[in-house]
Amino acid sequence: MKKQICALLCLVGVLNAAEPLEAQCSRDDSKDIVVCKDVIHGTLIWQDGNEDIKKEWKEAKEYCKNLNYAGYTDWRLPTKTELLSIVDYTRHSPAINKAFKNGKSGWCWSSTLGAWDSSRAWFVDFSLGYSDSFSLSASSCVRCVRQ
Repeated sequence: MKKQICALLCLVGVLNAAEPLEAQCSRDDSKDIVVCKDVIHGTLIWQDGNEDIKKEWKEAKEYCKNLNYAGYTDWRLPTKTELLSIVDYTRHSPAINKAFKNGKSGWCWSSTLGAWDSSRAWFVDFSLGYSDSFSLSASSCVRCVRQ
């Protein structure tokens, strides 16, 4: 019994010392960007201007690739897991980390294509915080990211 209690207390200590899995984000108002850090993705810098940018998937990838924003030119369309890292499941409409000043509801493209159908790509819906896939020809929100 003593060994079990000791093992449980050790596990609790390890879990309490572990880094949080959810992204820790802060906003830079001077550049309209949000910097997020988590154990899976490291540090990601997110575009957070007040423009409501909607594009088809291929146009979204090109837009991010050619973006010159906040003094950076190495932007890209985020992966599905990167987008999911900024979902705040305690909120809705928008279900996005509170550091985002311009966190609009609706779904935003990821760069992740559907493994079963390359005519579809994953998106994250920031109204409710879920992910699904849609046709590449659909128009959706674009939020670029860089490392």
